[in-house]
Amino acid sequence: MTRSIRTDRRRFLTLAAAGTAALASPAIGQSRRRDLIVGGPAGQTEVMREHIFPAFEKKYDCRVLYDGSSSLENMKKMQAVKDRPQFSVVLMDDPVMILAQDEGLIEKLNPANIPNMSKIVPNAIVRDGWWLSYKWPRASIAYNTKDAPNGTPSWAALWDPAYAKKVMIPSVRATQIPFILAAAAHLETGKPIAEAQFEIDAAFKKLATIKPNLLLVYNGSAQVANLLETGEATLGAGMFSSYTLFRKRDGAPIDLGHPKEGSFAMPSGIAKIAKAPQPELADAFINECLDVPFQTVWAEKLYDSPTNPLVPLPPGVADPKTLTVIDWGFVAQHRNAWMARFDREIAI
Repeated sequence: MTRSIRTDRRRFLTLAAAGTAALASPAIGQSRRRDLIVGGPAGQTEVMREHIFPAFEKKYDCRVLYDGSSSLENMKKMQAVKDRPQFSVVLMDDPVMILAQDEGLIEKLNPANIPNMSKIVPNAIVRDGWWLSYKWPRASIAYNTKDAPNGTPSWAALWDPAYAKKVMIPSVRATQIPFILAAAAHLETGKPIAEAQFEIDAAFKKLATIKPNLLLVYNGSAQVANLLETGEATLGAGMFSSYTLFRKRDGAPIDLGHPKEGSFAMPSGIAKIAKAPQPELADAFINECLDVPFQTVWAEKLYDSPTNPLVPLPPGVADPKTLTVIDWGFVAQHRNAWMARFDREIAI
């Protein structure tokens, strides 16, 4: 673990040093341009560099440097240079954003500097504006289209005896576990999923009965997709659009279900770093990420739901108003207790 943190730190400081050197020594004949360093998910690096950054750089006469890593890795980098931050903007999952807020690593956004905040759906403004959901991958049940030709009309499909030893659910340590707990609680109590997410005893009671169907408790999406594509598994709960539909587009025999009870909004937050090196440019970048052009890119290229309702929805992309948003503060408060309980009652 120590080696990993040190490696991350060296890699990050090297990137930051490169950006500083570029600022100090602009090319001959060019005006001095600002550098904006953004931390975000590695999986969307190509889309960001091809379709997002060039337009922003041209409009604001700057250069964007992107460090694509996991949310936790970027969090470590932020902690390592808290008093002299290098990132100006970070894109992370909500559970990690909560930690960043608690440690004073991000600052509350000012709507006067980010006018597009007024255009996004209300529940995309998180914790009264400490960060925003700039898009929502849709999380549901991925399935093998040959073995489940009718898809997954309900979350109850995970418990169908027809799928004995053919179901995969996420680990309690994975971001997706609250989706499965909420769905299980809904099936046990009959309450709407948005209300049922807080009925944890009911969730574990129902989830314990899924064991006959369990093939795997997974930690990574790639493993789920591979098992679905080979037919070793039929259903993968908690998979999301910007992964599953990529594989479908490339010809894999998988798809993402539309349970009648609804799907979930995978957390995708954007925040401004406290003491950001380029505060005005950071505000401008966040503002552009909420506007129609950039949100359209993510909807068309990543199959993610826009949080700006003015964005036209491409085929297969869910209306954000139909997605259930999890209370991640509640999750953060109880996750440690869930881990012990899951390992005791559910793990196979």
